[in-house]
Amino acid sequence: MFLLSMISSFLMKGIALYSQTIALAAVLNIKTITGTIILGTICTIYSAFGGMKAVIWTDAFQFTVMVIGLVSLLAVGVAQNGGIIETLYTASKGGRLEMFDSHQSNLQRICSVKSLKYAKRVISYNIFGITFMYFLIFSVGVVAYSTFAGCDPMALGIIKKKEQIIPYFVMDKLNYIGLPGIFVGTIIGASM
Repeated sequence: MFLLSMISSFLMKGIALYSQTIALAAVLNIKTITGTIILGTICTIYSAFGGMKAVIWTDAFQFTVMVIGLVSLLAVGVAQNGGIIETLYTASKGGRLEMFDSHQSNLQRICSVKSLKYAKRVISYNIFGITFMYFLIFSVGVVAYSTFAGCDPMALGIIKKKEQIIPYFVMDKLNYIGLPGIFVGTIIGASM
């Protein structure tokens, strides 16, 4: 069981690292392998030298960056799509209003605190935080779908992989001063 958990954790971290390099490649015009090596090295160094305290503080900071980035993407995207009702209507017609199909392990955070009291607090914060983040991420996906309904960038040959739709959305529709940088920070924060 432990081995299965370790393999699952490595696979999830690999996917998370890959997702952030897709965003970096779209915004900074670098190769995916270069981004993977750079960001993997940074994560390893701050985790190894900073220990669990550094990881927890980094998680808190990353959560803040992710919320700012996702709320920014939502606000601009919904405004461009004609409002919340129009965005939800388009997404509903396309069958995109399904959620809660992801899973994330929080055992490391729970085991790193001093007592059962703090572990319960960590669980409470994580339940709220994860639910909130899933809602924001799901909403960004709905906005991107609604934006490109009827003109799929992949079918048009503009992007080559489905994973590139959100970076393309940011660069094509939300390319205002600072917003692509906030997006990259959001992706990096989510995957670290």
